[in-house]
Amino acid sequence: MKKTFLALILLTFALACTKPDAGLQSVSSISLKISESAGVYWIGESEPISLNAELIDNKGNIISNYAGEITYFANDKELSSNIYRFEDEGSFTFKAKLGNRLSSESNIFTVKNPKKELNKIVIESGFVNKYAVTQTILNSVPELRVKGFDNKGNEIPIKKGLKAKNNNEAIDLNNLIFSKKGTQDISVNAYGKETNIKFEVRSPRTFDLIKIPIIFHFCPPYSKTDEIAYKKALETLQNDYINYVNQIFRNQYETDIRQHDPNAQDTFIEFFLAETDPDGNKLEQKGVNILPFSRPQQTSIIYDWSSQEAAEYFQKRDNLIRRWNPNLYLNVILEPFNNNYGYAGIAFDAAFDKSREKLIPTEFFDLPLANYNGFFGYHSIYIKETDMPFIALNGYLHISPLSTENTLIHEIGHILGLPHIFGNSTECRDAIHSDGLLDTPTVSNGKVVTNCDGIAFTQRNVMGYFPTDKKFYFTYDQVTVMRARIIAGLNLPTPNNKAKAGRKIGLDANASYFKQRNMIKCNGFAN
Repeated sequence: MKKTFLALILLTFALACTKPDAGLQSVSSISLKISESAGVYWIGESEPISLNAELIDNKGNIISNYAGEITYFANDKELSSNIYRFEDEGSFTFKAKLGNRLSSESNIFTVKNPKKELNKIVIESGFVNKYAVTQTILNSVPELRVKGFDNKGNEIPIKKGLKAKNNNEAIDLNNLIFSKKGTQDISVNAYGKETNIKFEVRSPRTFDLIKIPIIFHFCPPYSKTDEIAYKKALETLQNDYINYVNQIFRNQYETDIRQHDPNAQDTFIEFFLAETDPDGNKLEQKGVNILPFSRPQQTSIIYDWSSQEAAEYFQKRDNLIRRWNPNLYLNVILEPFNNNYGYAGIAFDAAFDKSREKLIPTEFFDLPLANYNGFFGYHSIYIKETDMPFIALNGYLHISPLSTENTLIHEIGHILGLPHIFGNSTECRDAIHSDGLLDTPTVSNGKVVTNCDGIAFTQRNVMGYFPTDKKFYFTYDQVTVMRARIIAGLNLPTPNNKAKAGRKIGLDANASYFKQRNMIKCNGFAN
């Protein structure tokens, strides 16, 4: 009895000494603050969220530095901490509890499994999106980004689950620079889905520098307007226009190489103004020959090439080229401007000397251009040595740097074997519908700025048409084609043709050679 009485006294004393939790008593309400908004989250990809309670006293003030224990719940299941990692699929809401005070339920967080939802992954390349090709040069950056999508086209994050390889060697896509040449097969895998993209990486090349003499044959002008342009063209040649041409051919027009397509390459070809005529007489103005005849003027809307006057002019022109031997001079005829002429310039391109075919590097014959006989006919069309490469320009100011078309440079490209970048087709069929080269965009015609895969690009290649800006470079593959002409081109003023420089054109009338086509006509003034 005494023991019971003593225990009762001790309990009464203990209760008298215990005070209610002053902090808890002062809390009027509790609300839940979550570090991220409600929405869709992905197992293995989404970052954890942090849960925090905001306590308000009965005067509406926020209680800071509360030391009591707050409990957090996900779908009414108590959590061990205020950090929640998404590890299970489903819909989740969160609450916070302090004593008997409970926060409102959060909005719904939907958690999905990317392994179940992922339908496909794709690789996007900033490089491809800029240049519309997958050929490139050492030390360039492909700028790769990988995206995942569900079967409805909604994007799914796959960054943490992504593995990437280049030729089966693990890589970091964020720091990928092409440091090896050859085929680079970039493959990516995420949650059971795979895709890949291939690049062909080449080393920059050097060649022997070739210097080609050029002569401009000026037809007399028709009118006062032509007279002004005629004098301006002569002045332009005196003011070192040829240096501008050389800047393009040497890939030096833009000082900031980042503005170039990385495939833009130095041709190691330069031009200089001829100083003497075929008889050895010094020219009054370097590179200039004033003709005693002009193209016949016509008033009809469409130029009549079958007229007697035109036939006589062609005969005079052919005799002119024979006299100014194409093995000694690159001949450019500047004719008065006439709208019914039908094109800005024409190029009668050089054939190959069949006997020198083995001197041409094999990389030329690896190009579709050289192998698709039905389209380009490199090995199927045979001609006589009387074939005489030359350029005819309609209008004197086509040799002005002010011309955004770069017509002369464009036509020299044709002389040295280059097609337009859009080839000869008007539709997107295959790799050959374009120009037969691998590092120029495949396009269906010269007036578009998207390739056949719908990728937009800036058309600044010299052999394009669309006049979006001054065209100022040739690509690696285009250089390959031009250097093949330098090695084996017939009737060109190149080192390999020096032995023929003293002969008249046409002595080997029965010899056979092979070439691409007879003439390339450049329509309009956007070439």
